Amino acid sequence: LTIQFSLVDIFLAYKNFVLLQFPHANLCIVASNAINAATTVYSLQLKNDGKKLYWLHSLILVVITGFGGGIVGPLLIAKPSVVVANDTILTMCILWWYITHHISG
Repeated sequence: LTIQFSLVDIFLAYKNFVLLQFPHANLCIVASNAINAATTVYSLQLKNDGKKLYWLHSLILVVITGFGGGIVGPLLIAKPSVVVANDTILTMCILWWYITHHISG
């Protein structure tokens, strides 16, 4: 059994990856924003002399840090925000907030 790839096939796969034209690309983008926001909020807590934030305050900071542009921008033009339109955003924020704040060392 041999599988052969042409240079064109490899280029098309690379192009689809770079332009985020693959299945579940939106989920990858949301997850990466949530991971970045959760680790940023956690590192700010560590810089603040280890003083812990209340869990709800910390979670809201994760959502605003990761998706603030999608929240504030639509509010200014009276449109529904990204967080309301995409239910995976809150799910990913809660998941990665929990992982970074409770599972990490």
